[in-house]
Amino acid sequence: MDYTLKDLLDIPGLQALLDSLRALHQLASSVIDPEGTILAASGWQRLCTEYHRAHPPSRQKCIENELRVGSQAGESLMPVIHRCPMGLEYAVTPIVIEGEHLANIFVGQIFTSSPDESYFVRQARQFGFDEDAYLAEMRNVPIFDEETLHSYLALFRSIANMLAEQGLHVLRQRVANEELRKSEKRHQTILQAALGGLCTIDMQGRLLEVNEAYCQKIGYSRQELLTMSIFDLEAAETPTMTSAHMRKIMEDGEGHFESRHRCKDGSVIDVEVNVRYCPEDGGQFIAFLRNITERKRAEALHRMGQDILLALNENEDMKEAIQRVLGLLRSATGVDAVGIRLQDGDDFPYFYQEGFPPDFLQKEDSIVARNKDGGVCRDSCGNVCLECTCGMVISGSTDHANPLFTPGGSAWTNDSFPYLKVPADQDPRTTPRDECIHQGYASIALIPIRAKGRIVGLLQLNDRRKGRFTREGIEALEDIAKNIGEAMLRKQAEEKLVASERFLRMLTNQLPGMVGYWDRDLRCRFANDAYKEWFGRSPEQIIGLTVQELMGEELFRLSEPYIRGALQGEPQNFERELVKPNGETGYTWAQYIPDMVNDKAIGFFVLISDVTELKRAEQEKAALEVQLMQAQKMESVGRLAGGVAHDFNNMLSVILGHTEMALLRIDPNQPTYASLREIDKAAQRSADLTRQLLGFARQQTVSPKVLNLNESISGLLTMLHRLIGENIRLQWQPAANLWQVRMDSSQIDQIMANLCVNAHDAIADVGEIIIETGNCTFDERDGTIHPHGAVGDYVRIRVSDNGSGMDKETRAHIFEPFFTTKEVGKGTGLGLATIYGIVKQNNGLIDVASEPDKGTTFSIYLPRFKGSEEPATPRTATSSFNRGNETVLLVEDEPAILAMTTEILTQLGYAVLQAPTPTEALRIGCEHKGEIHLLMTDVIMPEMNGRELAKSLSQFYPRIRCLYMSGYTSDIISPHGVLNDSVHFLQKPFDFTTLSLKLREVLD
Repeated sequence: MDYTLKDLLDIPGLQALLDSLRALHQLASSVIDPEGTILAASGWQRLCTEYHRAHPPSRQKCIENELRVGSQAGESLMPVIHRCPMGLEYAVTPIVIEGEHLANIFVGQIFTSSPDESYFVRQARQFGFDEDAYLAEMRNVPIFDEETLHSYLALFRSIANMLAEQGLHVLRQRVANEELRKSEKRHQTILQAALGGLCTIDMQGRLLEVNEAYCQKIGYSRQELLTMSIFDLEAAETPTMTSAHMRKIMEDGEGHFESRHRCKDGSVIDVEVNVRYCPEDGGQFIAFLRNITERKRAEALHRMGQDILLALNENEDMKEAIQRVLGLLRSATGVDAVGIRLQDGDDFPYFYQEGFPPDFLQKEDSIVARNKDGGVCRDSCGNVCLECTCGMVISGSTDHANPLFTPGGSAWTNDSFPYLKVPADQDPRTTPRDECIHQGYASIALIPIRAKGRIVGLLQLNDRRKGRFTREGIEALEDIAKNIGEAMLRKQAEEKLVASERFLRMLTNQLPGMVGYWDRDLRCRFANDAYKEWFGRSPEQIIGLTVQELMGEELFRLSEPYIRGALQGEPQNFERELVKPNGETGYTWAQYIPDMVNDKAIGFFVLISDVTELKRAEQEKAALEVQLMQAQKMESVGRLAGGVAHDFNNMLSVILGHTEMALLRIDPNQPTYASLREIDKAAQRSADLTRQLLGFARQQTVSPKVLNLNESISGLLTMLHRLIGENIRLQWQPAANLWQVRMDSSQIDQIMANLCVNAHDAIADVGEIIIETGNCTFDERDGTIHPHGAVGDYVRIRVSDNGSGMDKETRAHIFEPFFTTKEVGKGTGLGLATIYGIVKQNNGLIDVASEPDKGTTFSIYLPRFKGSEEPATPRTATSSFNRGNETVLLVEDEPAILAMTTEILTQLGYAVLQAPTPTEALRIGCEHKGEIHLLMTDVIMPEMNGRELAKSLSQFYPRIRCLYMSGYTSDIISPHGVLNDSVHFLQKPFDFTTLSLKLREVLD
């Protein structure tokens, strides 16, 4: 027997099992092999461990007894219940595996009946134990009746069987592993004896086994390969492709293919692979590999010759052809470097190369022999002397009898390094430089290139590996070099012709229009690049097409009379409209020029100029002229509006002022009171009309404040309800979290009033008007650009109605001044023009959407205000006059306004200093002894304007306040009519109440 229970079972696990059983039944247990070695034990009584096993005589007696009883149990293969010589009882159960008795399970160290203490007293005296302590431990031994003992014995019999089965399983596994090892050894012997490469690969691509033949082919040792995977070696496929290939082989069961494997030295070999998939043991691939590199090289040389002939015969310039040839040579031969030398004056530098390092090229580019002064060396016949083996081959001075050279005049070697040790008198080379050898090139081939019987260049192939060439390969390279020489002569002639054609095409392609030639069969023989823009085809696609195929039937029908005329020898000139492939319409000026030979037209030249931009320029000029006229008309109306408003406002100021003072003095019950009230109303309406004119002309003075449009519009709703009447429902839909804007609140009043009045007029009977606000952002990054091109954050006001709507023609004119669709006397035509002017003055946008009988929607976009200014507090109207007692210097060049304003200021309690001119105002300012609290001045006056006057007076009165008044704004007080917060302005005409409020606003 060459194994023990310890070899077959997990002994720590067995110990844990005994410990677990001890916790259940309180029985001591142990497993002891036939030699008496305790493999595991648990729960032994102290009577045994401290006395029986602790003293040599009694221990020996116990061991002998265990061996004897264990042997009996092994022989009978049955459990044995036994009383040991020391007086304790236990049961022994054998563990038998494959007929071999490997161990026993001892269970017990108990009594099955009350013990005879006298027996243990004698035993204590016999072995010299401490009698009292010994008897105390004896009394701790448990007493089990035989029935209980037998029940536990059955349990341990089952445990013995379980351990035997477990051991048997391990034993059989061990036998199987041994058989497998022997089998693998046999297979390994066969594997290593195979002539071809052989390897075993697991499902993850790892190499499990390789034979010596494959190691020799690939250059790695067996130990190195067994740490690698097929992905490390595969050179023809990516890891993804190889994995897919493996899955295909699994599906088919086998595979046969060619591939390339990467060697340890970096080279690549071609291999033919036969592989079979074995699903056993988790799946494996067994691959047989044959090196087919030489076969592939021969095939590549054959293909290379054909490809080189094809490359040399293709229509491309010489340098490109040589580049392709060298690329094919390097790819087919697998050499490290390849180059071609061609004559350039006296020298033969590299015309093109691949793979040579820069320092090599710097040293070896020139092969001309030079004297100490740097001059060119020549022989007795005057021929240039060339150095190194390259020079010998090019000069044709090779010795065919030497193995280094061939009858064809080439030089080649598969191991150049020995030439470094050859004595000079034995070296077949003349003036060798040996730079190729010093660069580490072992295999070198130098092939002469011949043309018309003379050598015109050299083909050179270098590789750092030995044995890269064969004589057959050199002969094939000589044929290739001959083809290169012949092709060079042919290419030179072709290149001259191509250069001429290229020059012609370059000239025609630089022309701004189409240039072509059509023969008598109406087929294209030449077309420049411009045709592609107009017909969507390149010149190569057009050449050979007929006129009909290019133009299409309809365009051909229109052009046919001119074509026939050209073929009859008559030049043709005409204008023609064409549609480009992108759908764009263009205009051309065409010339058909006959190609006359012996007084007969054999075809015709086509010259077509693009006049689209000229046409567009003419159209744009006409459109600009219309726009200019419109702009001039608008400018004239604006100037007229501004001028009329200024003078008219002055007159209205006098009318309104005197009317209001008269109303204050007269009893409302007097008949004259009603007349005065009508005069006041008419003057107010006239003032509104003037404001509309100024709004349209963008000359209205505004004082912008930060506004929340929801609050501003909400404050107007009562007024708007009165404007539209009870038969029209007004819906107000304010947006939450509305952004702020910065503008004059009075302009919001004008916008909303005008839009609602227009909506009211568009609704015949019962209808609805919806006012909405909202935030919107135009951003070119996400394509949300306003149709007018605007980007940024805006606050939108949208006013919609379900009225009669407008057609396209009406929508085109609605913002023009004095344009109206209302009856005579029902509208001024300034409402929407005023809105347009207000929106533009505030850098906003306005859109209108309307269709007949589908209502109208106006959308106004005002720029979002992002500053920190607090929103303006809505103004609160008051009916009482605000009085004062300060001193006011009033400057007004219009006497009537000067007198009227003086009277109003006096009635309001102010001390008034009158000045009809700025000069008089300065005089009063200098002479006045008291304080002047306020300068109230007109803006536009003779001598100097109001701002200049205020600046001059501030030298005398640093704390003086200033209130400007005018019928229209001017850049003098503010750019574009927008007032700064520090500028106080009063628009003419003004009434009693407005003036009193404005005075307190400025002074307080």
